[in-house]
Amino acid sequence: MSGVHILPVVTLVDIAGTGAVLCSVIPATSSALPRTVLACYAIWGFSLPLANLMLVLYFHRLAIHKVPMAHLEANSDDKWPPKQEIAGLFLLIGPLGRGSFAIIDLGTMAQKVF
Repeated sequence: MSGVHILPVVTLVDIAGTGAVLCSVIPATSSALPRTVLACYAIWGFSLPLANLMLVLYFHRLAIHKVPMAHLEANSDDKWPPKQEIAGLFLLIGPLGRGSFAIIDLGTMAQKVF
């Protein structure tokens, strides 16, 4: 398992955040506005626990097997993984930051709508 496995879940978190931004341009008199806010809350509520589950699985793998360092030879002094693997570790930050942004925007929109 690598950081790339969380990308499908990040997509769901992004949809919830984008839907919150989309709600700001829907007219307040439209009946689609409350439904859009509720749908975004549902998507966010489904995706963030799934992202947290993936994070727990990933960090469990790191705790058991350490950071993947397949490029190292037995007698190498290099202690850092290659750049591609480091970039994969940063993919895990995506659902946390984007999920926080989504819930803040959804809360703002919910105050205006309901």
